[in-house]
Amino acid sequence: MEDGDEDFEGRKELLFDVSVCQVKSTFSFDDGQTLRHFVDNCLWLVESEFDSASMAIIVDLSKLVMGSSKKKLFVAKKPLWESWKSKTPEDRKKLVKDRERAILEMCKEAADRCGEHFYFCFIPHPKVWKDDNVDEYGPSLWKRNKTDRNKEPLIYSPPREDNGSEKR
Repeated sequence: MEDGDEDFEGRKELLFDVSVCQVKSTFSFDDGQTLRHFVDNCLWLVESEFDSASMAIIVDLSKLVMGSSKKKLFVAKKPLWESWKSKTPEDRKKLVKDRERAILEMCKEAADRCGEHFYFCFIPHPKVWKDDNVDEYGPSLWKRNKTDRNKEPLIYSPPREDNGSEKR
């Protein structure tokens, strides 16, 4: 490649935080010999937002609405606050789940426009991954429920149990 030429390889971001794509090539109109790569098919789009502000979440989720991939994942920060540390583990889990449901309710309409293979995942912020209690607040995955669009757009799939089996 000559100086100034760009290719998909080595790019840090192509419109989305993560894009899993199939790529094809065409010849450049400049010399008819240099290959220019283009996205042929997008398999997955991923957006993440670790700011807990509602505006930041809805703006990044809106990016997935604009994307053409059939499979989409949104990753948000698990809602945890310092003030919750004084609560019992059961109360903390209820507060987290209630807050996740509130975020999902806000995102409901946008999520409906992301297609039937849409996933919404909450994970702890990377800065707390080394904390002792991070396992107490493992990831939660919400998957698009295409069977009953009016009832609830996303269904909860809890994190894996200790034995490695997953509840559904």
